[in-house]
Amino acid sequence: MQGKGFRMHRSRRSAILLSPLLYLLVGLPLLAQENSATQAKKPDPCREAKRLIWEGLYHRVNPDEKEALYAEAVRICPTFASAHNLLGAIHARRGMLEKAQKEFETAIRFNPQFASPHYNLGVLHELRGNRKEAIEAYETALKISPTHLGAQRRLSLLTGMPLTDQPTPQALYDRSLLQLERIVHQNPDSAKAHFDLAEAYAARGRYRDAIAQYREVIDRQPDHAEAHYKLALLYLNHTRMLGGAEVEQRILEELDPLLAEQLARAIHDKEKDEGYLAAVKKMARDFFSRGEEAYERSAYEEALQHLRNTLLYEKDHPEARFLMGLVYTRLGKSHEALQEYESLKPIDREKAEQLYQQISHP
Repeated sequence: MQGKGFRMHRSRRSAILLSPLLYLLVGLPLLAQENSATQAKKPDPCREAKRLIWEGLYHRVNPDEKEALYAEAVRICPTFASAHNLLGAIHARRGMLEKAQKEFETAIRFNPQFASPHYNLGVLHELRGNRKEAIEAYETALKISPTHLGAQRRLSLLTGMPLTDQPTPQALYDRSLLQLERIVHQNPDSAKAHFDLAEAYAARGRYRDAIAQYREVIDRQPDHAEAHYKLALLYLNHTRMLGGAEVEQRILEELDPLLAEQLARAIHDKEKDEGYLAAVKKMARDFFSRGEEAYERSAYEEALQHLRNTLLYEKDHPEARFLMGLVYTRLGKSHEALQEYESLKPIDREKAEQLYQQISHP
């Protein structure tokens, strides 16, 4: 993921569990004295924790506010895996790798079938150069959630292979790509043929090819709501799916060709002057970190446009409405995000969690 979207890391120690455990032991005699009516009125702390998580995910932009909400959710409901995972993501973005890893590991301990913390641990391993452990973590995430785009993408980049062995959701993918490509060749004006091929490419991790085919669909049928929606999903992962080094070089060439040329020359002549190479690399990295934000922002804007088109041609599409709210949040447009979330009625929170996991993490 890359760009910055996949800079996640590690945290949390088992000793943290001691405090809630002691609280329960000390509180048992008092709880035993309560009658059933009193207990019925007592608020469920884990329900409140879920409300805090919802608030942090979809209504807050400031990282400090998010962290405070997630930390409070962990405090009042220590077994809430999603809260630990989200708190770990915040720690990771702040470079607190040990704390992040422990939070991810705690999330897995409480919910081993939760794909996101496995994926996040994979990113940590990858950042540390632990390729084998990273691959294992991504494979575990995909066993739990075969459609997890982040794990698909990172595993494909690490192994250098498209994910042709991953379970696919529809029978159409069981047909060979060659056959689907032949159908497109024989029916170049068929939006359905291009859409089927795009779906097959996307399922196998060939995201560039999928984007091209979804565009072919829209060229032939501009009101194809699902093609717009699928394109938006891919654009939300745009910088990551291209691969970090490739995106970095492209941004550098587009925004500062001279610096890109200096870097290429420094790498070519590295035996002659290691100091110069290091200096230019640092300059390029600093420049790239700024350019990357603009690049990712443009991908979000592109996704927004396709989500708007989805809703234009299919008004009852709660997933698109939800993703619009999430993208607005990423862009810092909290008012617009809140409007989208408040208009959501058909979509439930479980579905929202699944969609959120498909694209990336805060």
